[in-house]
Amino acid sequence: MQASPDDIKDLKELFQGLDKNGDGNLTLAELRVGLMNKENGETILELLEAADTDGSGDINYTEFLAATLDANIFMRKEYLRTAFEMFDVDGSGKIDNQEIISIL
Repeated sequence: MQASPDDIKDLKELFQGLDKNGDGNLTLAELRVGLMNKENGETILELLEAADTDGSGDINYTEFLAATLDANIFMRKEYLRTAFEMFDVDGSGKIDNQEIISIL
């Protein structure tokens, strides 16, 4: 799956809004302040902390974009439906114990 230009534009604006000192990196403090009153803020914070792939303690734009795009793409209804249908082998609309066992 690919991200649309609008997805990237929105994420860039979000990054810039969180980057209070404008240095191109998000510190943990900037993330906490920016996400503290957001729905699922703690979950998003954990996701972004894990995105610190170079271990610098800061999230650069590339890390931010990669983490948030992955989350945006994988949580889309179409993607979730496709994943569900892969597990729902018999097409019943439910994933039963046998289908889970066959996957394992």
